Amino acid sequence: MTEREDDERLTLPQVLGNELKRQRERRGWSLRDLKEQTTFDHAYLGRVERGEQLPFEKMTQSLDELFKTGSTLLEILEVAKAGSIQGYAQKAAAQEAKAERIQVFTSSTIPALLQTEDYATAFIRTERPKAPTSDIAGTVADRMARKRVFSRDEPPPYWAILDQGS
Repeated sequence: MTEREDDERLTLPQVLGNELKRQRERRGWSLRDLKEQTTFDHAYLGRVERGEQLPFEKMTQSLDELFKTGSTLLEILEVAKAGSIQGYAQKAAAQEAKAERIQVFTSSTIPALLQTEDYATAFIRTERPKAPTSDIAGTVADRMARKRVFSRDEPPPYWAILDQGS
């Protein structure tokens, strides 16, 4: 493992890409060779290896089978997906905390700031069915803590437009 500066930490997509590259290189294959072993474009495979893009689950499952890695790549993908969702939520929460106005449109779910604890738990459990209960509880607690924005001395106006099906 190489030493990195703090600002050069690996992202989860890079961790997955590095493992894919390690498996490919163990076999002495180029990206084009790997393409020949799969149905996936070598440019797409390259973006995944560089951590620029997360692979589709079908591709990851195929690569686990090809490299005989059990479900290692799928497990890394699951963690990477959860991490990217959490990263987005953290950025959104940071913006909410200093927002002067919040506007939300959703067509399929209740916005996070309007969710009850039970709804958030069920929603997150559906998104991450294999996650440990403690992880779900922590994510729900973080989501509920975001509601503090409404406790400010001057809370922001909040507009939410929901599809009738929500």
